[in-house]
Amino acid sequence: MDPQLSIPDLFFLFAPDGTILEFRGPTDRLYVPPEHFIGKHPGEVLPAEVGALFDKYLETDVQSAELVSFQYVLPMADGPREFEARICPLGADAQFLVIVCDLTERQHLLQALDHERRQLSERIKVAIAAAHRTRRGRQQARAPDSRLRLRRRSSFNSATRPWPAFSRNLAPCHSLPPPNHAVSPSPAGV
Repeated sequence: MDPQLSIPDLFFLFAPDGTILEFRGPTDRLYVPPEHFIGKHPGEVLPAEVGALFDKYLETDVQSAELVSFQYVLPMADGPREFEARICPLGADAQFLVIVCDLTERQHLLQALDHERRQLSERIKVAIAAAHRTRRGRQQARAPDSRLRLRRRSSFNSATRPWPAFSRNLAPCHSLPPPNHAVSPSPAGV
């Protein structure tokens, strides 16, 4: 297997003046075939706005001598494709290595992932709302029963001990009749 086919990125060697000296990588991702861009500036073969980006960032890299990266879109036969270019100076010769990555599939995957996250978030919100409604419904269904039980308990207590406070206070006085009981007169009329 050809090693350059296993790497999906495109590698370009640029001269100090910005002309393209060499190319390595799969040719199916190129805007034009290598014979159309070797020895030329990017602005001569790419759309004007993309060529201007390359000129701008090549000039920036000449001045800073640091890695520079930028993204751009190219109209291709299968539709617009997104790319990222990284420009790296190669030392004393003032040449530049430009590595171009096709981001299109990655962007599509990120969009699909973002769509799935939004759908999952909506599903979670619906599930939480349903759980709250179910919980509220259970609480409301239980509420009358618990009130009824409280009423029953209180009526039960009042029926068995109509005067609980008095009966507690009068507990040592066993000889007194409980309230609400009629005292029968003694037969002797005492």
